[in-house]
Amino acid sequence: MIAISNQFFDWHVAVLADVESCYTELSEPGRKFHFNVPRPLSYRFFMQFFDAVSLICHYHYQWSKGDELKRNKVVLEEHVAIVTQLFAHNTSGVLSAMETHLNTAKKNY
Repeated sequence: MIAISNQFFDWHVAVLADVESCYTELSEPGRKFHFNVPRPLSYRFFMQFFDAVSLICHYHYQWSKGDELKRNKVVLEEHVAIVTQLFAHNTSGVLSAMETHLNTAKKNY
């Protein structure tokens, strides 16, 4: 079961197509993405601490606006890649896309 809807995926694709106008509106959709991808797995530990981690990440980025457009474009591309692989039921593709996304996060923190 995938907790990401086609509508949410389509929203990512649409924002990516017009990223220069929409890139500042990604905090809440990003939070939803990171909450909903693992939700079907029911990892209780993750779900309990998700809001705290989300707050820390978004608070940190509130003060780092210099590369916000570039960073958010990369995030959107990575989210689209992950969801594309989820919809295709391509396990190795999902793992690869998630590893890329995690490596990007490591570089940004």
